[in-house]
Amino acid sequence: PALRELSLALDSEDGSVIPALASATWAGLERLALETPVTISADLHALSAAAARFPALRALDLRCPDLENCGDALAELFEAFGERLVHLSIERCSIDFRSLAGLAMAALPRLETLSLSGCNLGADGLHLLARTPPGRMPRLRTLNLTGVYGDRAFFEARAPAAFPLLDLATGVRW
Repeated sequence: PALRELSLALDSEDGSVIPALASATWAGLERLALETPVTISADLHALSAAAARFPALRALDLRCPDLENCGDALAELFEAFGERLVHLSIERCSIDFRSLAGLAMAALPRLETLSLSGCNLGADGLHLLARTPPGRMPRLRTLNLTGVYGDRAFFEARAPAAFPLLDLATGVRW
């Protein structure tokens, strides 16, 4: 039987297992969770380049303290895996506006659950998320914004156009 879920919590800033992980074939892997003390754009690029090695991947969880200046790498990651992801979690990250824009502009047609819990989106980031172009995440039903601060009223006014299946009363966690 193939491995269906893999969770790696890396506690060192020395080296990365991402290139080694990306060099193997994970035919049955449906969920990949990575927790790292630092984020290196090269690791995200390596993971994106290896997307074909993860044909069954439907859930991706990233926990890293810093996604600042990773906009291009994140956009590439969303493009590589976006068509098949049902669950995406980017939690407890420092994320800059450009990186968040990559998410807001990504085509994630099957995405049903998005968690940005504990990310420092700020008011501008929350506004950007609320203005996600219609059709980018048409199946989104659950959005976790726990610990995210910003203009909730603005978000709730704009979100229905961006996320037609998202029930603001039951599908959003603040």
